[in-house]
Amino acid sequence: MEIIKGVHVTELDEHGVQVGDEYIETDNAFWLAGVKASPAGEWLGAEVDRGGRVKVQSDLTVPGHPNIFVIGDTACVMQDGKPLPGVAQPAIQGGHYVAKVIADRIAGREHREAFKYVDKGSMAVVGRTYAVVESGPIHTVGFFGFVMWVFLHLYYLIGYRSRVQVLLTYFLGYFSAFRRKGGSRIIMLGRRQAIPDYPQARTLDKTTG
Repeated sequence: MEIIKGVHVTELDEHGVQVGDEYIETDNAFWLAGVKASPAGEWLGAEVDRGGRVKVQSDLTVPGHPNIFVIGDTACVMQDGKPLPGVAQPAIQGGHYVAKVIADRIAGREHREAFKYVDKGSMAVVGRTYAVVESGPIHTVGFFGFVMWVFLHLYYLIGYRSRVQVLLTYFLGYFSAFRRKGGSRIIMLGRRQAIPDYPQARTLDKTTG
């Protein structure tokens, strides 16, 4: 394995990646650099982590500002000594929690229960009809996993129109794939997953690449 530091990936296509002045031919590319949070922490003058996420309290409020809540990718929520991942479920559950807190305040009730994230598992599409599903006792891959991914993705969308539009997009995308080769997928690796050893793998420094 060769580690390349101090360069940026400037192009990615079906044949490989452009790394600085060098083009590396490859059939697989894994992007693990992550994302940067919104500048809300700067607006609020709040303490943030190195990714720019606001370090919130157990009730998802900004320290010193009990009427300001931060959820989703912009919030750094610590649980069991680790920050929660910036994926949909922590954001959805955080939204439900904050709604309950606000409703209790309006009704004059004190809400003492801290936010507690419940890990419902993870899913990843790794092919046109192939997905990996890990949720509690359910561990499956292949077409059945893909069907579960589509169903749950549609289920959590808001509104009938949104579900129909997304379903049509999936339908058209599925059949249009017959006309082209290759493609790309964004994959989130779970806590117990790892990339298998590959003798020709080349790794970019995530702080610069």
